[in-house]
Amino acid sequence: MTRAFRPDPKARARRVRTNRIFVGLCLAATGFSIISLGVLLVTIGLSGAGQLWGLDRDARDAAMAPQTLEATTDFGVLDRVDWAQAASDLDLPALASLARVDFAALGTGPQDLWYAPEIADVDWSEVHASPPLEDVETLAGLDWATIVERVRTPGAGRLAATVRHSRLGSFLFSAPSRKPEQAGIWPPLIGTVWICVVCAFFALPIGVGTAVFLEEYKPHGRTLRRLHGFIQLNISNLAGVPSIVYGIIGLTAFVGMFGIVAMSAPIEIGDPDAWYHLRIPFGRSVLAGGLTLMLVILPIVIISTQEALRAVPDSLRQGSLALGATRWQTIRGTTLPAAVPGIMTGAILAMSRAIGEAAPVLVVCGTVFILSSPSNLMGDFTALPLQIYNWAGRPQAGFHAIAASGIIILLVVLLTFNAAAIIIRQKFQKPLQ
Repeated sequence: MTRAFRPDPKARARRVRTNRIFVGLCLAATGFSIISLGVLLVTIGLSGAGQLWGLDRDARDAAMAPQTLEATTDFGVLDRVDWAQAASDLDLPALASLARVDFAALGTGPQDLWYAPEIADVDWSEVHASPPLEDVETLAGLDWATIVERVRTPGAGRLAATVRHSRLGSFLFSAPSRKPEQAGIWPPLIGTVWICVVCAFFALPIGVGTAVFLEEYKPHGRTLRRLHGFIQLNISNLAGVPSIVYGIIGLTAFVGMFGIVAMSAPIEIGDPDAWYHLRIPFGRSVLAGGLTLMLVILPIVIISTQEALRAVPDSLRQGSLALGATRWQTIRGTTLPAAVPGIMTGAILAMSRAIGEAAPVLVVCGTVFILSSPSNLMGDFTALPLQIYNWAGRPQAGFHAIAASGIIILLVVLLTFNAAAIIIRQKFQKPLQ
């Protein structure tokens, strides 16, 4: 006779209590993660967005203080001054004529007076060649030394209050500078886009092809199976190698070509200013940086693609083979389309790591302060992570604020690449549903 099962109330109570403790720990960990992420985003947003859009009250008030106009020595600031209001405050009617001056045009004229040392030192009678300055002769008669001294004196007027503290456009399209108020991020931004495009162009086809070969064409012989397992083990280990190691490999393999071709006498193909210019060895160029990042993310792409291929049901493969398709036709028409969502997910994670890598790029490019963006694959470059690191290491507080602004730009670039990958994934996923 079978004995009836009687559940133990104490054991059940212990299981319920253990389950509640586990759920509580999970909720606490999730909440802590959300709070930490929120604090990070808010901190970066207040500092970086304040630098770009004028939300930083301290910086804005400092820029509006009359004594800070001692540093007002360039036409970029003068272009944003309400000269009509300043003329009224200072009781200088002749100053109102400055409201009709295009100060931005002064930096593009043959005199190149964008960084004039002092307003009083500008020879206004000789800048008439920069239109539209038709009334420059009347400006030459103004006593600029007196005007500057009165503007610098506290209580002399509200001239500083008319300066608008907003520099999103200049920050995006200007080059880095040793002055935080003039620093921009255009060359690092373009350099990041260049190396990420090169990295994706090489890493995704090579990674997907390697994963397809290792997963869909598994050998049957004993020796080949051991070789297959050895390769698979090394790929898994390479995914955990520090990125600085890949930087050293890229420096040896791509920058110097193992010393086979002398750096003093490289092989040149095309004009150095042309978009198709190629140099062997690659040197510290965009191509070398992109190929080095390719080494960093290649194991991630291979492993994620293999997992996506394993997730495809074998029934799809068997059905395709039963209809008379070859193995390659099955892979091309059935397996790969079904695995594209998983492959693109792995590509998103890999490119997210590539965009934020600083160590291998620093080893390859060897410099941070670059004033021009690359025009071809052989051009010198820098990247957003390097520039942000450089700004964050400066002692001036102004550079810390623009470092936060650079982080915001880096996140925007990252989300843009991820959005493109997600759109491609959804496009291939809909027909399968």
